[in-house]
Amino acid sequence: MKSASKRLWPGMIFALLGLNVCVVAFTVVASRAHSSSFSVERDYDRKALHWEETARQRERNSELGWVLELERAGGGAMAVRLRDRDGRAVEGARVEFEAFHHARARERIAGELRGSPEGVYIGEARIDRAGLWEFRFIVRRGDQVFTQDMTRAMVEGVS
Repeated sequence: MKSASKRLWPGMIFALLGLNVCVVAFTVVASRAHSSSFSVERDYDRKALHWEETARQRERNSELGWVLELERAGGGAMAVRLRDRDGRAVEGARVEFEAFHHARARERIAGELRGSPEGVYIGEARIDRAGLWEFRFIVRRGDQVFTQDMTRAMVEGVS
């Protein structure tokens, strides 16, 4: 017959391992529920399944030869310049964007930029935090679609 102390030690080991699992599970759940830093890419599974569409869109982007430059972001406004491969302004397009700070990926802003002469598109965007920002643009003009993603370091909300 085993003594009580020989039965106690294995039980304590399993109890401590179980406690560790509970603490880790609680930490993960609490961090996801309350942190705007934790974020999972929206529709990542759909994007993975339709990777060919992304590759085709990149080819179309190359064929169009358009270049989108972030001219200004901050102070509640954003401006981008859209040019073709020859440097001429691309006018009459519809520019939509989504932006988020890398440290607060769950807090996303989205909007549409209005066109003005010389291919400059302006709109409201609350870029109010210094650091790395991710910008995702979708540009539509007629049946042409151009996409561009960029990461920019913002200083006090202004590029």
